[in-house]
Amino acid sequence: MKKIYMLSIKENNMSSQCFTFMVKYGWLAIFIVYSGSVFVPWVPRSWQPPCNNSWVLVLHDAFIRRLGFGTDVVFTFGPYGFLYYGAIPQTYLVTLLGWLLISVGYVIAVWKAFDTSHFPNWAKMLFALLVTVVSASLDVVDAQVFVFVAFASVAWIFSKPKSIVCNVLVGTALALTSLVKFSWFIAIAPCVVTLTVLGVMR
Repeated sequence: MKKIYMLSIKENNMSSQCFTFMVKYGWLAIFIVYSGSVFVPWVPRSWQPPCNNSWVLVLHDAFIRRLGFGTDVVFTFGPYGFLYYGAIPQTYLVTLLGWLLISVGYVIAVWKAFDTSHFPNWAKMLFALLVTVVSASLDVVDAQVFVFVAFASVAWIFSKPKSIVCNVLVGTALALTSLVKFSWFIAIAPCVVTLTVLGVMR
């Protein structure tokens, strides 16, 4: 009888753990899919009128021709500035891959930022979805990038992720993002320097 009771408790614990796992990673899966739909320009972004879209083509052409930014091209965008808006056949795949990397970095940063929180997983993901929805509703990609930088800063200052994969993915995503637009570089550089100093001090 005691053995049956112990087996029953064990089965209940396993089912409870299984349910918790499904809820936790179910929310994460939803967040990953939504973030991918927000960040990745499956349909190329377009500058809002009355501005003319033609200036964006210069950034794509400069990347294809491997022109040097600061020498051949003097502009407020960097060598990966073509990721900002628009797409042409030669850069479309690179644009998708670049934003996929940024969206992965964003998901990791948000996930790690909430890692030390005592809120239930559904509450964490609900808040993460809410922040992403609000930043996406602004229809300005800059807002999404600044939210990414904020979450990355919080995550790496407070939760101190040890995973090499997470560090590499988020670090690479931030590095790529900083080479898109000068204002993004200004926002990201202090964050990266601070996190590097903290990492060395630890």
